[in-house]
Amino acid sequence: MSHALRKNAELKVEESNMAMPPELQQKLRAAAADGEPAWEPVGKTAGVWIWRIEQFKVVPWPEAEYGNFFTGDSYILLYSYTQGDEPKLYHEIHFWLGRFTTMDEAGTAAYKTVELDDLLGGLAVQFREVQGSESAEFIHALHCCPGGPKTMHLMEGGVESGFNRVTEEAWIPRLYQVSKQSGQKVKVREVPCCKEALDPGDVFIVDGGKKLFLWVGGSANPWEKNKGNDEATRIADGPGRSGASVERVEEGEETEGMLELVKEGTAEQNDELAQFKKQNEHREACAKRGQQVLRLSDASGEMKFEKVADGLPRSALQSGDAFVVDTGAQVYVWIGSEASASEKKCGLQYANKYLESNGISPAVLAVAVLHEGHETRAFNSAVAA
Repeated sequence: MSHALRKNAELKVEESNMAMPPELQQKLRAAAADGEPAWEPVGKTAGVWIWRIEQFKVVPWPEAEYGNFFTGDSYILLYSYTQGDEPKLYHEIHFWLGRFTTMDEAGTAAYKTVELDDLLGGLAVQFREVQGSESAEFIHALHCCPGGPKTMHLMEGGVESGFNRVTEEAWIPRLYQVSKQSGQKVKVREVPCCKEALDPGDVFIVDGGKKLFLWVGGSANPWEKNKGNDEATRIADGPGRSGASVERVEEGEETEGMLELVKEGTAEQNDELAQFKKQNEHREACAKRGQQVLRLSDASGEMKFEKVADGLPRSALQSGDAFVVDTGAQVYVWIGSEASASEKKCGLQYANKYLESNGISPAVLAVAVLHEGHETRAFNSAVAA
């Protein structure tokens, strides 16, 4: 992992919501003065589209790179789909924020998400995705990409650093963790390339360019082993990898070739690794808290926010108000079809306040805004009839 490529301090996710400084709004309006050509192909057919934010512009991300995300960037993913035999198109818009993206990029992604939602009729489900805490819907959307399912890969760098992809001429050793947390699918993410990152409970892929090592921890589960093998093979078969090979290494049987790539961590790497572990602990704590539904209503003449149910009964959701639905793994803002303009506008703000009041950082939990009648499959599965 090349720390020289890091371009920003860590993004404060709570500052990346739909509101933004007037000067940024002015820049965005100027950039959008002639319309947004990136939106030309969307809204007509089912599919998945991904764009990266580059200098306030929405730039199509190459399909060959779908699943690859740089931690210094912000992206927008649109997933359009049908349900059953119904011809109606449903839409999910995910704006994904890398850990080291700039506030300008994050703000542009949020702004453009609203713009795209307007184009699609204002009923798309909007997800704010933060690196390392992606929603189940985001992972599902990647599995529906053109050309077949994609697995998420995180890379250091970003558009401002000019680092767009790894080239054969300059391979930088990288370490990918293959891990399955409770109640989640197996995820692949880049971690600091050092010995201290190797966890006996997971599988790791050491990427040395032409030579890859699949390190299998003694306590890794079968799902992690299978995914690790598949991903190592996929990386080795990728562009610029002619002749690349994969060697499986069991914990305690590390080879000299592997140890040349995975060395003792630097102070910076160990600090970053400590942050990763802290985030994991925080996410586990989030997953254990109770499920509940809270109502946001201004029917009395003033905005009130209060819990209306433990668990997730659908009967608690009423068309005249907005609700924060906490499943334990994710928080949804559910907008009733007859909710007031203020309730619609304030939903995300109150969801963030709810998280903060429970000692939960917005940086470790995905938040989605959805409208009555346009719920996602995951939401409908979580909320009881």
